[in-house]
Amino acid sequence: MTVGSFFKHPIVIGLDSEGEPFDVSAYDLQGLNLIVGFKGVGKSHLAKAMLLDLTRHRAGCLVFDVNDEYSQLDTGRDKQPKPELKELFVKLRPGDTLRFPLSDIEPEVLVNVMEALGLRDASLAEFSEIVGGLGQNVLNLEMVREKVEERVKTPSVKGAILRRLRMLEDTSLIDDSLSQGQLADTLSKLNEGKTLVVNLKGLAKPVMRTAVQVMLSNLLGLLEAKELEPIFLFAEEAHLYIERTDIEDLVTRMRHLGLWQFYITNTPTSLPELLVRQTDNLICFYLSLPDDVKYIAPASGLE
Repeated sequence: MTVGSFFKHPIVIGLDSEGEPFDVSAYDLQGLNLIVGFKGVGKSHLAKAMLLDLTRHRAGCLVFDVNDEYSQLDTGRDKQPKPELKELFVKLRPGDTLRFPLSDIEPEVLVNVMEALGLRDASLAEFSEIVGGLGQNVLNLEMVREKVEERVKTPSVKGAILRRLRMLEDTSLIDDSLSQGQLADTLSKLNEGKTLVVNLKGLAKPVMRTAVQVMLSNLLGLLEAKELEPIFLFAEEAHLYIERTDIEDLVTRMRHLGLWQFYITNTPTSLPELLVRQTDNLICFYLSLPDDVKYIAPASGLE
């Protein structure tokens, strides 16, 4: 990370010992960034400061906000919108302002969602065969239910699948009255240099995981198709809503896709070792547990 005062796109991360702004270049943040430290030491404050400057520079940013700390960044202390930011923040609440049709979910992702909802073994295999045969473009909850009723002969398997479909419906994420491409339209706002803040606070784990999994799947598809410019992803306590293997996949494909990532956590051992070893920028606040310090050592370049 380069430090200086004359960058084309400076990111202010604090003040130096003389009270002068301490800048880094936005260019140097195009990689894998890890912010760790004990709870309450200022990790989120720093992440929010970086996000604000990236937003001012019109860099597209996607934030998974587990504690509702980012949704008011476009307002001042008087609770009034900041003129330079009010058009740049898009606030999304899964099940409310973030809903999408089932056809926005790829069949293999839908199978993963059902597995996360507790569908197992023979039931999962049967469901996978059904949705794989339907194709994504015609998927909707009513049709999937009809096919399950029609094709699944074993009562216990049929019951297991239908229960998980009800659980999916109860998340309020699915709205088949919406046209296909709803999520793509939402994510396309990143190309306008906007920041999308997904407020996950207080949501049940199935809702959190489903919303994030589907959003990331659509995001990766758009990046691969070159329909999105490179963006920054901010993930606070990512282990709460992203599977470890999915984090590894994001890290592995990061440079190819242009998905620059920030992970902010007070429990670094919850993140995959692969992420730690590939970290480009480590910002470490106070850590009290020796195991945490040892775990992040590869990211620091120290033994």
